[in-house]
Amino acid sequence: MTSTRLNAIMARQDGVITLGQARATGMSESAVSRRVTTGQWRRLRRGVFLRADNPLTHAAALRAAVYGSGPDAVAYGPSAAW
Repeated sequence: MTSTRLNAIMARQDGVITLGQARATGMSESAVSRRVTTGQWRRLRRGVFLRADNPLTHAAALRAAVYGSGPDAVAYGPSAAW
C-alpha cells in the first residue's frame, strides 16, 4: 500500500475515500476495517469513509452521498451547482 497515494486521494476529496479507492491503493478490506475500528476513519455510508481528523463539511457530506449511491450517481440541481 502506498500511504502517499491514499493521503493524496483523501486530500483531493475533502477527507473522503471509497472502499474501492482504498483497495486500488493496495489496502485490504480488513485494513480498512481496522482503520474504522481504531478510530482513524469514520464510516459515513456503506463503502464510504472520512478521515477522523477531517471535519464533516458540506463538501464531504455531498461527496459521501454521491459516492455511496453507486458508480453512476451524480449530484444534481442546487447541490451540483454548489
